[in-house]
Amino acid sequence: MQDPENEQTTPDAGENETPDYSAEPVEIFPETEQPSDEGQAAEEAEPPKKESRVRRFFRKLFRWTLGILVIIGLGFLAAVFLIYQPKVAELNQAYANLEDVQATLTAQDAQIADLENQVASLEQQLENLQGENTTLLNIQSGCQLHIALLQARANVIEAQVALYAENPTQARTLLEDTGELLNSVETMLSKDMQDVIAPLQARLDLALSELETAPDTAIKDLSILAGDLLEIENTPFDGDGGNR
Repeated sequence: MQDPENEQTTPDAGENETPDYSAEPVEIFPETEQPSDEGQAAEEAEPPKKESRVRRFFRKLFRWTLGILVIIGLGFLAAVFLIYQPKVAELNQAYANLEDVQATLTAQDAQIADLENQVASLEQQLENLQGENTTLLNIQSGCQLHIALLQARANVIEAQVALYAENPTQARTLLEDTGELLNSVETMLSKDMQDVIAPLQARLDLALSELETAPDTAIKDLSILAGDLLEIENTPFDGDGGNR
């Protein structure tokens, strides 16, 4: 049996006791419940929900669409680098060649215009030369006409001298040459002047018929013929033998 005196605790002993912190914690917010370890294990063990066919279809459609777009993009890039860029370079080269051709055509057009101007100038010069040539030919024809008339008149005068010298043979030869000259003069004259040759030819034929039988009459006829030739010779003619 213990002594009651020993059972009594002194104040010093009560103050020296160590508080017990092993008591269970007091819930401050009892309404908030923390999930238990068993609930978490149940949620983790729950199998995932099966994906619907519609969602799976759209996911595959999205993947295929994305893949097709990627392929199209790659094809577009390949077309740009393999087809478009070379074609652009060819087109630029074609434009450059076209500009060169246009410049060449412009230069050739200028050369053609210059040549056309030269041809026109040469044609004008040729026309002028043709006009000068025609003028010279007309002058030459007129000179030939005057020479033929002078020669015919000289033959008539020489025939008169031969008749004065009583040489009808020489006179006949000279007068026959005069007939040929008159024929030449007739071809040189214009048509409206050719009628003047017929009286001269008639006078010449008359004198030829009188050389042996009537030389004095023949001399007179030759004098008339020489005067007619001089009158024709003094008549101004244009280039083709006609009157001016």
